[in-house]
Amino acid sequence: MSSGDIHDLRQPCGSVFRDITKMQTKQHVPLDGSLMSAKRLDFRFQFLLEELIELDAAIEAKDAPGVVDAIIDLVVVAVGALNEAGVDGQKAWDEVLRANMEKVPGHNASRADSGGFDLVKPAGWEPPDHSDNVGQLINAFSGERTMPYSITALLQAASLQLRKHSDYNDNIQRGEYWIHGMDSFEYELNKKHLRFRSILSKARRGVEANFESLEDNLLDKIVYAALALSWLRHREPGQSADRDLFNKPTSR
Repeated sequence: MSSGDIHDLRQPCGSVFRDITKMQTKQHVPLDGSLMSAKRLDFRFQFLLEELIELDAAIEAKDAPGVVDAIIDLVVVAVGALNEAGVDGQKAWDEVLRANMEKVPGHNASRADSGGFDLVKPAGWEPPDHSDNVGQLINAFSGERTMPYSITALLQAASLQLRKHSDYNDNIQRGEYWIHGMDSFEYELNKKHLRFRSILSKARRGVEANFESLEDNLLDKIVYAALALSWLRHREPGQSADRDLFNKPTSR
């Protein structure tokens, strides 16, 4: 499918790439890639995380205008980042759209909540190729990142929880697992800590664990801690409003 064919399928509208370029030009932001560095890319990464947090807050608050605003802000920040790197955003968009238009309706097991609106890769499908359109991003890889790596670990833990949620909560509400409330989390976290000590003990002797690595253990502890915080805030699905922190009936 040619770029012209792709554009023919679009509704008449303005170009977000043109509009963001206009905005950044007015702000005198260099768009030749000279601004790009490890620090600047991390700034954009943090900016996107902040907008995602705002989107989550808007969803939690059932604030429809806030959801729209947060999603548009994500687009603004993302396109602005490509511009600053000297990447041709429209060209990148057309390449991704070309690849997506060549997919076919189907079922993707990794996206259980898609409502059946999945696109899958047919035989011979070619993924997007941006190898000739990376601007000056190489400049961002030559310096040290300013973003703490612990943020990466937190994001990996979030991804892990989403995958486990898909596997373990089919027709089961997550709150059903925590029959003793915070005591259940104390048990799980303590169990993980005991395993942590055991794996460390093996590591000191140069022995590898058979089933659970230190990395697996630590990621699981982050997930359990986040789930415990969700319970503490009374946000676990299936958690009863008339029960206390330890899932015991409250007195009326």
